Amino acid sequence: MKGKGKGSEECPLQFPDVSPVDHVQECPRYTAIAQGDATVSLEDLEPLQLELETLLVSVCERRRRLAHETQLLLSWQEKKIPVGGSGTPSAPGKRSRVSPDGKPSKKFRDGGKVFTGGRPPRKQVASSSSTLATGVTTEEGPSVARNDAPNRFWASLEPYCGHVTADDVRALEELMRAREEEASEYQRVPPLGRHYAQRWAQEDLQEEQTQGARAAGGGAQGARSPQQTRGSLNCDNASSGGNNSKGGGGEPLGSLTQRLVSCLLEENLLCPPLEDNQLGPPLGPSPGLAQQLERRVRRELREHGLLTETDNPDDQVLAELRRCQAELRSISNRNGAQLNALLRRARESLAQQELNRRLRVADHELLDAWRRMAQARQRKKTPSKKDRDLAAKALRDRQALLKQRPSSLQR
Repeated sequence: MKGKGKGSEECPLQFPDVSPVDHVQECPRYTAIAQGDATVSLEDLEPLQLELETLLVSVCERRRRLAHETQLLLSWQEKKIPVGGSGTPSAPGKRSRVSPDGKPSKKFRDGGKVFTGGRPPRKQVASSSSTLATGVTTEEGPSVARNDAPNRFWASLEPYCGHVTADDVRALEELMRAREEEASEYQRVPPLGRHYAQRWAQEDLQEEQTQGARAAGGGAQGARSPQQTRGSLNCDNASSGGNNSKGGGGEPLGSLTQRLVSCLLEENLLCPPLEDNQLGPPLGPSPGLAQQLERRVRRELREHGLLTETDNPDDQVLAELRRCQAELRSISNRNGAQLNALLRRARESLAQQELNRRLRVADHELLDAWRRMAQARQRKKTPSKKDRDLAAKALRDRQALLKQRPSSLQR
């Protein structure tokens, strides 16, 4: 790339090859996984890691070459600009000022450097031996980014491939206890409680009695306040609940009888509130009579065809709750079995690791005894009785530890 005229100079750019790596040819496994045509298995991890490292090295190399070309282009552009405060070029025939010793000034020397042709000289990189000898390091090009992807990958796999510790066993035991507590809590059916229709009916009755008292009574003596009416109803409910709890421990009538009676009651009943002395103690049937009435009502409804034998006594909410509890129970039992197996294997692995540690200690003791005996033989001396006894004891200990290992791990 040469120009014409007096100011012609050769371009210092090198135009390196920065084409990307052919993924299909050099990284076939990475290409197949990226396109979704293959799945990653355990055998594919090592070749996939090599291909990823190849791609990373290629990207770093291209980036380094482009940065070097950019720096050359900037340097070339700066050298073409004349050095001076005004920025205007000097006259063609004007000579620069010469110093008294006959050498051109420093300003002229610095501004007159241009690339005369060919590629720029490469920077010499000192070897490690020369660097150590001289203690001076030369300037190098852009450093390649350090590839720490393998280190981060294996660090992420360390918790899954490391040794089992006592903390892991304690964590599994805590999971077992927490699962048992949660299973007993979720398998419990909560009490039915008071039906919303009864609660709404009581609130409506309180409101109607308040309105009737305001319409019938003109003075403070003829009508009671809403707080008094609500208090009297609460007292009545408490007294009736106490009698019921004494009689049968709940509602005096069965669920079917209660629903049937509620259908026969008249709604929007407006009546003036009764005085406290006109209210008598609530009367309720005995538990035996209530059960007998419930059976008779069911029998009559079945005889008239209004109730069948196959009717589910549970409502939809309770049926769904029991279904979910049965599904949760099966899943909980499976999780419990898996946790038990994992806890058993963890304890076995912990014992095996302790045995392996003792084996390594025994191996070191045996090697030390063998080295002492070998050194004695090299000096053409008979090993002492103490060394022979220590070697024999180390060998017996190691054989005893080997017998404690499982049959599948016997060497």
